[in-house]
Amino acid sequence: MYISKFGLKCIVFFLFFSFLGRIFFPFGDEPDFSVRAPQLIFGEYNFLVPYNYLQGILQELNYNTYCVPVAGVNSLWAVIPENYCIESFEQILLRFIIIIVVSFPLLVIIVFRSNKQNRFFLIRKNIEIEVRDKRLDSIALSLIFTGTIYYIGLLSVEQFIICLGFFVFLFKNNIFALIVILLLSISLDLGNSSIIVFFIGLEWFFKKIYKQNNLRKLLFIILLLLSVALILGSTSLLYIQNLPFLQDKANAMYEIELDRNFREKYPILLRPFITCITAFFMTPSGVKVLVVQLLYFIGFSIVLLKVKKVLIKDSFPSFLASLTTILFFVFLFPNYANVKYYIFLIPTILLFVSEVFDKNKLANFFIGMNLILFFHLLLYRL
Repeated sequence: MYISKFGLKCIVFFLFFSFLGRIFFPFGDEPDFSVRAPQLIFGEYNFLVPYNYLQGILQELNYNTYCVPVAGVNSLWAVIPENYCIESFEQILLRFIIIIVVSFPLLVIIVFRSNKQNRFFLIRKNIEIEVRDKRLDSIALSLIFTGTIYYIGLLSVEQFIICLGFFVFLFKNNIFALIVILLLSISLDLGNSSIIVFFIGLEWFFKKIYKQNNLRKLLFIILLLLSVALILGSTSLLYIQNLPFLQDKANAMYEIELDRNFREKYPILLRPFITCITAFFMTPSGVKVLVVQLLYFIGFSIVLLKVKKVLIKDSFPSFLASLTTILFFVFLFPNYANVKYYIFLIPTILLFVSEVFDKNKLANFFIGMNLILFFHLLLYRL
């Protein structure tokens, strides 16, 4: 066993920024907070779910918020009222403890690495240990990504779903572990889990085609899938309603789609842009930092310009499957434009990006983005 210095560095900054998030993120300015927070606090969980052991802490939490930041999707600045938009110091500590407990297995496996882990990853050849370490490093990077810092701190079961999604990325070669993780995820949140299952199937399919050295066929399939999503849109919910286990979820989503104001808020061609912005950091009220958004867009553009250099890498079809999954659901359902449904794909994307950029440079870039983010959140409160 050895301690990964890179993993340790990322975990230290993850914990540091997560604690700052509890102080500076506007209290309650989270997706579906009024619904998700009570569900988390008063829910019942089995022994595999960390919240089962946090009932005492959860019952102490206050989820009544009157925080109304002065911001918007088109705003260049934001004002966060100090009176209602900060939690008590006790609640800050309690929510920080929840983050640590929920993410603890990930933190341990990222820092403490040994050959015994190979049994769980089903890696037998020495050359594949490098693959394992790259996956662990990708998750370490994902944890200090600004979007992850925000979404893994949600007062919602979705924070645990994100962690389970990261474990899916790790245990792709272990079918038994994969099934257990997926069943646990489905039992907690069917909507988020369905996207994870879709991605797993799509990634497997893309890899099979890619091995045939038929990139044109793969791109054609991507265009076909996205075209179907654009044409069908939310009318697909009418067919999904016929599935008993998805009926309630489909009905609720269809009612939202009938809301004209909601459709105008999320026009179909702007949804991918909204997904990007929320990935970098934007709260439901529209609090964001334009400098962070701009720097991320520049960085992602540079990655796309260098794609040709890494087309032969094994991570490329997984990268395409990630982007296709996001665009497919974003075009299909307007209320799936928020990136919280796709944060679990960040390690897959970063595994590909790390083929272009050194992992240490990426880590320093994400650390810089977080510092800029929290500096602006401080200014918004002055």
